[in-house]
Amino acid sequence: QEYLVNDLVEIRNPVGLEGKRLGVAAHLFTLPVTAHRAFANLFDRLEIETEGMFPRGLGSTSAVLDEEERREGVLLLEMGADLSELLLFHHGSLRYHRIFPVGGESITRRVASEWGVPLKQARRLKEAFASLDPEEEVSGEETIPFTDEGGGISLKLSERTFREVVAQCVQTEFTVLEKEIGELKGRYLGLRELVASGGAMQMDGFLEYLQRAWKIPARLGFATGLNAPQELIASPGHNAILGLIRAVASGEWEEAARTGDSGVSRWAARFRDWLRDYF
Repeated sequence: QEYLVNDLVEIRNPVGLEGKRLGVAAHLFTLPVTAHRAFANLFDRLEIETEGMFPRGLGSTSAVLDEEERREGVLLLEMGADLSELLLFHHGSLRYHRIFPVGGESITRRVASEWGVPLKQARRLKEAFASLDPEEEVSGEETIPFTDEGGGISLKLSERTFREVVAQCVQTEFTVLEKEIGELKGRYLGLRELVASGGAMQMDGFLEYLQRAWKIPARLGFATGLNAPQELIASPGHNAILGLIRAVASGEWEEAARTGDSGVSRWAARFRDWLRDYF
């Protein structure tokens, strides 16, 4: 994150400074050994050689945030299917990272439970009809036909009721995120905006809902500076993988997350060499 020289903090590069004490503040991403082995075994069975493992949130960071945003203060929300990540950057460094057990599938499960439909069909209903746009009025008579696997209409849902259930689910499930963001705003007064990423953000009115409920300027994050098909760049759900590819290809995370003990050994050796050079 930063260097500390004597009593000076938030030093980006200590070379050229004079002091008696040099410290380093670092942010470490860890993975449980059991989870690491599960991933390794999976790719071994697929006969795919694994070069490294990288946090999803850092992939989106590389894709959607520029250096100015990281320096001035920005909060990235990467919302996946079952997990959401919050990453806060301040003065150019990652200062905070946390994972929450909520995501787009929280809405899917609520729809499935409310009307007793399979998850696959509930997901289709959510993607086609869910909306948090308050300006989009729906009359109580409008219905949504639910089509079963055989193609027949087994029931009709009130579209107004459907949207009310989705809104209640979002308000309930994402309260923990709202509370956390409120605390971060008080702790980092320079926090300028929220950048939202992930497939769930494509729901109509979702971003505007976050702005109203969480009282923070927000924008939708899209991958920039990439030569890729437009259908990939236009979807915030692809930000993590696109950013990962760019970061690895450019060497941005070189040696950062090598798998196995050898990666840790190489990192330790480089740190030991650095100490010898400077001390």
